[in-house]
Amino acid sequence: MNLSEYLSTVANRDKLMGVMQFLPMMLGGVTSGDTSTALTKLSTLADGYRTVTRFTGLIDMTSEKKLASIANRPAGVAGHLVALDYLADVCFYPCEHVAMLSAYGVLSKNFDRFGGVALFCWFWGLTFKIVLTAMQILATLPYVSPKATDSTSLSYNAKYRKLRLTLVKLACFWFFALGCFPGGGKKPQLLATASGPLYPLHRLVELLSPNGLPLPAAVKGALGLAATLVDFA
Repeated sequence: MNLSEYLSTVANRDKLMGVMQFLPMMLGGVTSGDTSTALTKLSTLADGYRTVTRFTGLIDMTSEKKLASIANRPAGVAGHLVALDYLADVCFYPCEHVAMLSAYGVLSKNFDRFGGVALFCWFWGLTFKIVLTAMQILATLPYVSPKATDSTSLSYNAKYRKLRLTLVKLACFWFFALGCFPGGGKKPQLLATASGPLYPLHRLVELLSPNGLPLPAAVKGALGLAATLVDFA
């Protein structure tokens, strides 16, 4: 596959732009002055590009194929986690884009709080995915046989390797997300005024939002870059 074919899909372009976002973020954290400022701006530009391309995310999440997979999810704990993960992802996309439109002045600045709500949804979506992936690893482990050469064993070995890489990626992004939450007891705010019929949901977002982990930009960039590079493995 040549570069033109590789970049013809949204997913592959997003992987490349992920590198363009997190590598400058990491380097900007270990440099200073104009160099650090320029690298930070480049990282912000790549982040904005990725946010715009995720406008199609909600469409993909509400496609007939996706809805069918959710309807046919497994029973038990795994099925509940799949449903919660889906809910977190569905809520993430509109909140992220409302916050972006607010940041660029298309919507009122009062809506910039939805950036925190998007972070909340992303964090919990990652948490559900980590638990699901760990469950899949435990279910696959008994069938893993590194020395076997038959097709079935090779298939399980490949699946096990992919699941482990996925877990590494999710864990890196989980700590990255934790580092994005504000400190000092501040919490994401769903409502501008804490009242009305959505107040219970507003309080739920506050209560389930973790305290921010104070991570330097260089560390956050390294976590994001590591997670992104896993996709190329």
